[in-house]
Amino acid sequence: MMNVFKDLAYAIWEVLANGAPHLLTDRQYRNNISYAKGVVSKSTAHQKVQTDLIHELVSDADWVSFAELLKEWDQNRAKCPAGYSTTQFAIETFLRIIAGERYDYDCAPTAISSIPAQLVAQFETLAAAKPDHYPLAALAAQLRLHQAWDLRGGGYVDSVPEEAWAQIDTHYERATWLLEVYDPIELNSPMLAATKFRLCDHMDPHEVRTQLHTRYELWRDLDPEDMSAHEAYAFKMLPRWYGTYEELEMGLRKSAALHGSKAYAAGYLGVATNDEGALATMDAELFSEGLNELVQFRGRDTGHVARMIQAVYEMVGDCSRLGRHRQVPEHIKNNLKSTAEVLTLTNRSIAKNHLTGLDRDAWEDGITGALEYISELFQAELKSGAFFEVTEAGLQIIEPTPDARTEPL
Repeated sequence: MMNVFKDLAYAIWEVLANGAPHLLTDRQYRNNISYAKGVVSKSTAHQKVQTDLIHELVSDADWVSFAELLKEWDQNRAKCPAGYSTTQFAIETFLRIIAGERYDYDCAPTAISSIPAQLVAQFETLAAAKPDHYPLAALAAQLRLHQAWDLRGGGYVDSVPEEAWAQIDTHYERATWLLEVYDPIELNSPMLAATKFRLCDHMDPHEVRTQLHTRYELWRDLDPEDMSAHEAYAFKMLPRWYGTYEELEMGLRKSAALHGSKAYAAGYLGVATNDEGALATMDAELFSEGLNELVQFRGRDTGHVARMIQAVYEMVGDCSRLGRHRQVPEHIKNNLKSTAEVLTLTNRSIAKNHLTGLDRDAWEDGITGALEYISELFQAELKSGAFFEVTEAGLQIIEPTPDARTEPL
């Protein structure tokens, strides 16, 4: 709720300072943009096919076939056209289908699923009967982790009922036991590495930080092209969990040196919207370099580009809000101002060079939202009466001739 009030206050401040923004959805500008209708990103189409397949397997309760598919994808490091892990997407889809309820909290690492107890027992029985199918054990462990989070909730630790801790302990201990005999390195399995990383929350406070670093590096190195490892690590390095902003920065810099600046960008994209304080220590130039590398890595996927533009735009707003706090030191305010400028230029460049279609499912508020984001990024051009065209080469901006400029109403 507090974020809602902050966003409202910032919006009011912006209007008072700069006037209401001109929008491509306004009557006078509706004809100032051209774009293809009905665009669906390749990754979205791929994931729809995969979702239909998982729905069929869940309907048939064919868990062995599902496990065999997961093993195949895991061993082959399968990715969708935008480079997202097929294995991770399949597990998330499976959880969405079988969960009685799902809900998101800022303090939770993922959406929390309410899992039926009988399904957990079924997977544990299968995992014991078929020990060579390690995905069955990994799924059983993940179901246990979701049961633990369902009890814990997504709030800070002091909000957890005292009587819930014993049950939470039981779920984590069971998940740890289920995976004990499976070595991610011996089995060449990023999926096992990712699941074991998520077990760190239940470790001794003196051990957890070391294990987070070790298990993150194992997951990262087993599948260098899975950006979700960097996102998960960055989240756990936030001060609300086990780290500091400085440790987060050092960890992601190390990954950037090993696997490219895209790893750095992926980590910060995963946390900046949850904790704006991370922006004060982020290297804006390295992040900008990483964003451009990440766009190319994702194959300029229209869905990914849309989500990136929105996330970076929100980061710019967070920099501006943070920079107006009285208690923020002057040197940090200057750094935030510089970061906002770099991110704005980067976002404009990404739109111009890589926004090749408007996929309504990837934009907050659909096509209307897409047009509003474009308008905000290119206010000066829009006010001058420029024409925008979304093409295969990116967002083309055609400036009007002097006698055809649009005057504000």
